[in-house]
Amino acid sequence: MEQHPLCAQGDPSREIARKNGMFPVVDLVCAASHALCRAIPVLILSAMVGGAIGVLLTYWRGQQWEASMLVQVGQIGSSSAPLVAPADLVNRVNFAGFSAQVCGAAGYVEPSGKDPRCRIVRKTLSARLPRSGNLVAVSVRDVSPDGARALAALALNILQTEHQAILEPSVTRLTNTLNDVNANIRLITESRAEIFKSVIKVAGTNAVERKFSENVLLSSLIKSDDSEVRALRQQKEQITEQLSNVRTFNTRSVAPVFVPTRPAAGTYLMPTILWSVLGMVLCAAVVLIRDPMTRAAASYDDIRDD
Repeated sequence: MEQHPLCAQGDPSREIARKNGMFPVVDLVCAASHALCRAIPVLILSAMVGGAIGVLLTYWRGQQWEASMLVQVGQIGSSSAPLVAPADLVNRVNFAGFSAQVCGAAGYVEPSGKDPRCRIVRKTLSARLPRSGNLVAVSVRDVSPDGARALAALALNILQTEHQAILEPSVTRLTNTLNDVNANIRLITESRAEIFKSVIKVAGTNAVERKFSENVLLSSLIKSDDSEVRALRQQKEQITEQLSNVRTFNTRSVAPVFVPTRPAAGTYLMPTILWSVLGMVLCAAVVLIRDPMTRAAASYDDIRDD
């Protein structure tokens, strides 16, 4: 085998490698480095071609902005009674049919699944539940910041519509109960007014025994009404607290939809760098495979015959 120009016989490292049994490795490295040095112009050209391909692909795909939001699952009365489990909400958003609903609500035409904007929604609409906490992170992308923000709002609106059907019966039941409590308080108040009228009427008579017995009876009724009114008012306060927006609410976003100023996909820097590196790597592989010196150095039999 012809001796490689960069690996002369007098090189000390080559002689040490030969004594240590590493001569084939050293010779292979020398052959490969020489082949790559000769192919530097080709490597630069391949990097430029790869970068151009990355720019063209990025331009063809277009830029994408990502909208994200934190969704709090609705509840009834307290956080211990959510409308749905947060994990079920994550599964609902990640279900393929949900992205189709969002596309339909956005007015995207998708006769055969080829609408580019709807394809972006199907690929990027997702939800995840952090390890700690019950807030669900929902994100989606579109070709514009306003479009991404609108898609996130549509996804939330679909969830709210579905959860409203779960929330409404419970709110109606609590509202009816509150109305009944108010009606009972009003009846007791009116009855007490009648009792006071009777007390005043009895006080105007001269029958002492009658006045005493009726006063005892009226006092007993008043005390009974007082305890009942207190219980009803306490129940009213509890129901009112449950119906407050803090205790009972539909699924909602805890903060406005967030869209970064820079696109999440479609920037030219990283694709250009990656494709340039890929072009150089592929070109280097071709150069090493086609270089006769490298092939000879890689053959152990050729090295042994040398």
